[in-house]
Amino acid sequence: MDKRKNRTKAGMDLCRFVNSRDIREHLREMNYEFNSKEAVWLVYHSREATVKERLEACRYITGEMMDTPLGHTEHYSGKYKMAHQLARDYAVILEHFLEMLSETDDRAFYSYRIEGVRGDWEEYAIPYSSFQKCIETLKEEAGESVFSGYYVTKRWINHEKQRLVFVFDRNDELVNVEYPEEYNDDELKECFRELGIHLPTPFKKGDILVMYDHGDPERMTEYVVVEEMSVWSDRSDNPDMIIKGCAYCEGFLIDDHTMMPYTEYERYLGLNGDAEILEWISNHIKGEISLEKLLNAYRKILFKEAADERRRTGIRMKTGRLSFIEIQEAEAEELRRKLPFLHIQF
Repeated sequence: MDKRKNRTKAGMDLCRFVNSRDIREHLREMNYEFNSKEAVWLVYHSREATVKERLEACRYITGEMMDTPLGHTEHYSGKYKMAHQLARDYAVILEHFLEMLSETDDRAFYSYRIEGVRGDWEEYAIPYSSFQKCIETLKEEAGESVFSGYYVTKRWINHEKQRLVFVFDRNDELVNVEYPEEYNDDELKECFRELGIHLPTPFKKGDILVMYDHGDPERMTEYVVVEEMSVWSDRSDNPDMIIKGCAYCEGFLIDDHTMMPYTEYERYLGLNGDAEILEWISNHIKGEISLEKLLNAYRKILFKEAADERRRTGIRMKTGRLSFIEIQEAEAEELRRKLPFLHIQF
């Protein structure tokens, strides 16, 4: 029997590699026990773990956890069959990252880029003769500014396309290295891309979930009202890890939208503005309000949006057509009668 743990006696907490705050807390509350396949998948896909933390976790997976088959996937049939083999090869790459950071090379020069907490960034193309000089100048330039991380690019004289990009977090810890084809690990990347894992989630039908922008914990990039999740029904070795539902992204409602992986999403409350309609869609999906009430709410939001736009620009804005929820043909006539503003087309 595969003995599974989610932490070591020394305090190795595998839950910390789960990107979604809600799923991470849910797993901790239930004292979830990961297998080695789940663990290495989470370590690889972690957004915030440093290279040293990933390397430590890979060593723990191969040294303390039982090996687990990766399972069948129709899109991948390469060399990786077991979790330990995948974790060992990933650890080799991580070790190589740390070696590249400490290497000195008289033929190389360095430049840096600072990433702000709002996702904006500023690049400084001035070349520096050493990594240390580049970092010192970066710190002087940044001063007391708050930033989410920075990038140091290493290039070589007379080799325009050859470069390494070292990615650091705000605490000066190396989190990744972007590298050219000669440091190729396509097989490993393909394996991680095609693998899927089953994790318990606290999400239910009708929940409003959000994906946060990496580096900015207050900036949302996409909302979705959940109608279906693959892990609720797909019990294969490698599920698709998808969420299906009505999404709101950059001012547009998208019905029957598919997003993945679910480990990137968290619950969100307090919607306002354009995205307010998602609360009404959520209540309808949960069966708490009728379709008629949803459509009336939608009309009010559209009219308010049009009025706000007219006050702001002086231009009359036409209200949009309903496209985010399925309406049966049998309901259409009654809805047209009660809600004459509604445009329904089959």
